[in-house]
Amino acid sequence: MRSRWVVGAISAALAGAAQIACVVLVHDAQPTGPFLVGSANAGAERGWPFAIHEARTEVGYDGQFYLALAIDPFLRSRVSETLDDPGYRARRISWSIAAWLVTLRAPERAPIVLAMLLCLAVAAGSVAVATWASRSGFSALWGVAFALNLGTLVCCWRMLGDAIMVGIMLTAIVAASGSPEGPKGAPILLLAAAVLQKETALLGLPAVWSPRQLASCRLRVAWLVSALVVAAWWTYVWSMTSGAGPFSPRIVLDLPLRGWAESLAASIWSGRGGARVAKDLAFLGLYATSLGLGVVVAAREIAARRKGESHSRVASSIALFSTLGLFLSERVWVEAWAYSRVLLPLAALELLYGVERGDGSRTRLVARAVALAGIALGLAFTSYNAITGTP
Repeated sequence: MRSRWVVGAISAALAGAAQIACVVLVHDAQPTGPFLVGSANAGAERGWPFAIHEARTEVGYDGQFYLALAIDPFLRSRVSETLDDPGYRARRISWSIAAWLVTLRAPERAPIVLAMLLCLAVAAGSVAVATWASRSGFSALWGVAFALNLGTLVCCWRMLGDAIMVGIMLTAIVAASGSPEGPKGAPILLLAAAVLQKETALLGLPAVWSPRQLASCRLRVAWLVSALVVAAWWTYVWSMTSGAGPFSPRIVLDLPLRGWAESLAASIWSGRGGARVAKDLAFLGLYATSLGLGVVVAAREIAARRKGESHSRVASSIALFSTLGLFLSERVWVEAWAYSRVLLPLAALELLYGVERGDGSRTRLVARAVALAGIALGLAFTSYNAITGTP
């Protein structure tokens, strides 16, 4: 099993290489550059303990909020005023509070520590996939597919927390399916950490949960502690954000595939040139295939359960994430920066499904093909951004 740790090291190096390329080629070697702190939030009066390399736009991008929370996760200083929606952003705290704990006496190191933790999460997710693949007789190198997926590389390029959530969730799922002598409560606590990074990690619950766990006092305690920790943090955020509510997600849902169709139509009729339209067709086509694959996996799972046959551990979660993907609005489908990371959990779970011991069906073959296509688009997109200096 040594090969899985080699895969983890390779994946961490790939994630780090993407980050370094972004910092050096796009942001004048400024470590805060990839966080894309908007000019409206970059001033010293905002309370930053270090100089900020401003984004090219006033509003910036989501990475800036993880950076702000790494400085002040408890929303007690001026830095927290940079959050566009504190009640929404501060719930997603796992990555930032881990960096805060590491940099208690040296907050100026927060950008570097966040980058390193992201590399570790990518490595953890890759090790999880490699372990899963090895158990099923596949090469451990399939773990690298997670590190090179388009959604993962987007997170590394713009310092986004989706890859953190997926890395933790994958680790929880694989640990839950491991040998019984392992630390049984660990997968449950890991899933809680994933939920505290992004709420949609709850859709990974079927891959970790088992009714037999209720027979163990130790596991019942683990579930209780996990639920209390999540509830406590969400309640704290609610209390610090003027009663904004622990559940205040932005509405990004629409009719099934309406957002995808609107984005496709907008690209075709945009007049941006054949190359740009071809790129959009490739990207949107891949994720439409991924959603379709999720629907097929869900149908196979339902049929298998009706027959009382063995079923995939991850199929139910794939069904849930693909259902979420079908209802995403045009606000998400408007650009690959958004939908590739929002659908990263689905891509990762379909990767597990593709290298899972099963019936060798065409569905699993398609899952592996989708994973390879995700690598191709990830490398192409990242290379293009590096060459053109796209932040």
